[in-house]
Amino acid sequence: DYDAKYIVYVKDGSSWKRVRVTSSNSIVERGTVYYGKTYTYTVRCVSSDGKTFTSDYDKNGWTTTYNVPLKTPEVTKVEIVDGGISINWKRVPHAEKYRVFVKEGFSSEWKRIGDTTDYNLLHKIDNPELIEYTYTVRCITSSGKPYTSDYNKDGWSIIYYSPTVKKFAQSFYQFFKQKGYNKAAICGMLGNIYQHCLMEPQLYYSEINTLGISYGGILHWCDRCFSRFCRDCPNWNKNLTSQFEYLSKTLDNNRQGTSNTKYYYNCYGCKAALQSVSDTKNGARDAAKKFDCYYMHPEPICAVITPIGFFDIQRYAEYFWDLL
Repeated sequence: DYDAKYIVYVKDGSSWKRVRVTSSNSIVERGTVYYGKTYTYTVRCVSSDGKTFTSDYDKNGWTTTYNVPLKTPEVTKVEIVDGGISINWKRVPHAEKYRVFVKEGFSSEWKRIGDTTDYNLLHKIDNPELIEYTYTVRCITSSGKPYTSDYNKDGWSIIYYSPTVKKFAQSFYQFFKQKGYNKAAICGMLGNIYQHCLMEPQLYYSEINTLGISYGGILHWCDRCFSRFCRDCPNWNKNLTSQFEYLSKTLDNNRQGTSNTKYYYNCYGCKAALQSVSDTKNGARDAAKKFDCYYMHPEPICAVITPIGFFDIQRYAEYFWDLL
């Protein structure tokens, strides 16, 4: 009987549930199957009017596990909000739940931060620093196992600036802009400052002694120059502007005189080097390296620093370029 039809059933607990009536010898089940779930089907012939069964059916049925991954979630927005960072993504059809991961700073490790059935999640942050966060999302089953989709391995990034960092950077920028330095040069200096003291007040107002060596201030002026720093910047532990002024004056002095000369510092050529950089993001990277070489680690120490050694300060300089 070429007009006969077929009824397809799926096992539902201990009984069979009708899926579809068809005159074809195959169907595609959509919308009701989920990754990792196991389904058992059977088929029975029925008359063309659907009233009379014309065959028996296999009571064991045929079992299969659905292992076709869902679409990889796509993040649509990552933004700083009150209390942290909001991550939003597009709905993935048939996804039961989503798991959100983050990479912090220069780490290559993805860390789980939360599961949700919504299409957004708030990453709560209580961090006094400047840091880059990268997010990605993956579909999971309602029980959390297994994963039901792949994930974007590059992720979506945002730079988080704490209020402390932002306020410091803006003050520093305004001061040195008035001294004639371009944005790139200022960001290069900020990249070094952040690398050394994270712009935390307890660090740039405090003296730290490690193994008999004293450090202090926004650049952790240390060892052979710390005593001169305290001498020439007596209000350093009370006033940030006085530290900005000290840095500016040592750059102007250009290593003229002796250690007894006010604002003497071993930074010959640093100001000229900073003022030679182009006022671009790449210029900020260049300025970070120049400031490290001429001011933080004067020659010949700088000559042995590898490009990897500049990675952090140059990356931070880029962050400040985006902020300012």
